[in-house]
Amino acid sequence: MKGIEEEIGAPLFLRTTRSVVLTREGGSLVQVARRVVENYDDGLRAMQGIVQRQASRLSVAALPSLAAMLLPAVAQAVREADPEAQIHIRDVLSDTTLDLMLAGDVDFALTSADPSRTDIVYDEFVRDRYVLLARNDDKRLENGAPADLMDCHALGLLSMPQGTAARLYADAAFLQRGAQFRPLMEFEHLATIGKFVTAGFGVGFLPCLAAMMITEPDLRIVDLENAPVRSLGVVRHKAHRPSAIAGLAISRVKLEAGRLAAHSPSRIQT
Repeated sequence: MKGIEEEIGAPLFLRTTRSVVLTREGGSLVQVARRVVENYDDGLRAMQGIVQRQASRLSVAALPSLAAMLLPAVAQAVREADPEAQIHIRDVLSDTTLDLMLAGDVDFALTSADPSRTDIVYDEFVRDRYVLLARNDDKRLENGAPADLMDCHALGLLSMPQGTAARLYADAAFLQRGAQFRPLMEFEHLATIGKFVTAGFGVGFLPCLAAMMITEPDLRIVDLENAPVRSLGVVRHKAHRPSAIAGLAISRVKLEAGRLAAHSPSRIQT
């Protein structure tokens, strides 16, 4: 106390041999100290609230096909574990999923990525084969798909555009065979591909999970021999450890992927 009195330049107590009482300055300091303690407690409670809200917040960026095929069941499991959970899903194209993850806007991304990158952790959870999506009455495919992938060009292939994960693997598959992938038409949205296939403009060339999203009644999936395979993974920033709620979501993603693979083991592998 002597040091505080010297610091402020006034006595805080009147001291006698029988009692110690606050001076006017001492009484003022008590009021200041109470406000400091109250502000500290308020700040501490505010920080605890922020931490608790963050612990109950899940944000995921995913390719549209993965968002639709996997994340409803994942979100339901998270909500059952934490009824107060705030769940945010961004269904976006491949480049955007990585941008959101690297910026820290999402806990993790479900997409394709180069596993050799040093700034990410890539945990592959599923691989899906490319298939053809054709009209039920397409007589060119009565006996199945062409044995050689190069012959598929003659069918008039409809594909996703450049910059998407689906297109990246399609381009690579043809390059590995010494040819360039030349789709007849390309669209960003799977529903558009489905409508154009139904209208007879060509045949969809898509990863299986993407083709399964198209539910036109007049279309069917045709398997390809020696089809290219797309790798899909949980991608997170190497510097960030997943929260408990994100860890739960990642576990459920893998579980749901396993269920899909069990229904189509020749097309989807975990």
